Amino acid sequence: MNIHDAYGKKIIEEVANLLGITFRNSGNEIKVSYGNSEARIDCTVDQIAVEIESRTEKQIRGAIIDLYFHPYSKKLLVIIPANQGNPQKAKSQCEYILSKLQSNNLNSFKFKVILLNGNGDTSKKEKDKELVKKAIEYLLE
Repeated sequence: MNIHDAYGKKIIEEVANLLGITFRNSGNEIKVSYGNSEARIDCTVDQIAVEIESRTEKQIRGAIIDLYFHPYSKKLLVIIPANQGNPQKAKSQCEYILSKLQSNNLNSFKFKVILLNGNGDTSKKEKDKELVKKAIEYLLE
């Protein structure tokens, strides 16, 4: 795991502890089935599937597939500004993709995409914890 993703995972874990909900980054809860094989998402918080991405826009868009196929009906994509040319553009693209998948899906799901302020090199922990907290609370409504 790179330093940026580790930063994001730590923020999510701290917010989960603050809210008194379960954080898991191992076990069956993070598995995604692809027929005879499986992948893993970064973590779950309560009944929310979470992907944390600091890579390029193209790689972030690819991570949406794992998030989409995870069985939980609540999905959170956390983008960390680190390796993207335009992190806001990456966020907008991901929101668009997830909204299209949502409108074409027979099984409804709820999602949130957030762009953190900090990363593994430049921590903005308090601002980022507030963003994550609001996103989790929205998904748990």
